[in-house]
Amino acid sequence: MRKIINNKRSAMSGAAMIETIIAFPALMFLGFGILHLGLIYQAKANLEYAALMAARMASTSGFYSLANPANDFFDSFQQEVRYRMLASDSLKDGALITDSAEMSKVSIMVVRPNRAIFQQFGEGDCPDVECLIPNDNLLYRSTNTVVIDGLNVNIQDANILQLSVSYKYNSGVPFMSQLFAVDSLDSMDAFLPESEKNVVSGTPGMKITAVATVRMQTDAQIRTGLECFFAGYC
Repeated sequence: MRKIINNKRSAMSGAAMIETIIAFPALMFLGFGILHLGLIYQAKANLEYAALMAARMASTSGFYSLANPANDFFDSFQQEVRYRMLASDSLKDGALITDSAEMSKVSIMVVRPNRAIFQQFGEGDCPDVECLIPNDNLLYRSTNTVVIDGLNVNIQDANILQLSVSYKYNSGVPFMSQLFAVDSLDSMDAFLPESEKNVVSGTPGMKITAVATVRMQTDAQIRTGLECFFAGYC
């Protein structure tokens, strides 16, 4: 009888061990997933604030220097975003915000004003060479609207800036950062859809995106060489 009882206990212990072996990886993976999503949520909140700060900079700069047209400000916008993201993605030892590896984590696109808005309301050689949308005396300008992309737009609407900012974020959570991966930025369109793994490089990082909307405080300007920062050009 004692031998039978011992055999049953041994069988039960073996079954419990097998169940633990099967269940533990799933529970561990679930825990990593919850931690990863929490960090992504925090990074997303930080990016929304970073995008707003970059949009405020863009709204007062006009995107490039009139005194020195060769000097565009998009690097400054990217640096601002990277700085604001330090709370979620700290720099490695010795790294600087201005390093190419850090700057490549940030992608900036001007959603509005787009090509059609520059063409309709811009002054100068529009929309391809050097063009600006006037920001002065808006209260006294015509409020006549033009249909653009299915919306009625006037000069006041043309002075609304909408900035889309994407960031390649690596949570550092085991398995998760490799499972959801994108390549580094080689062009403005290098980010893959969110949560989609890059099967070629498998570079750790997940694309998160935030959009900020502000009113222009100076003339919105575009010139040759900056087209790919604006929607509808590249």
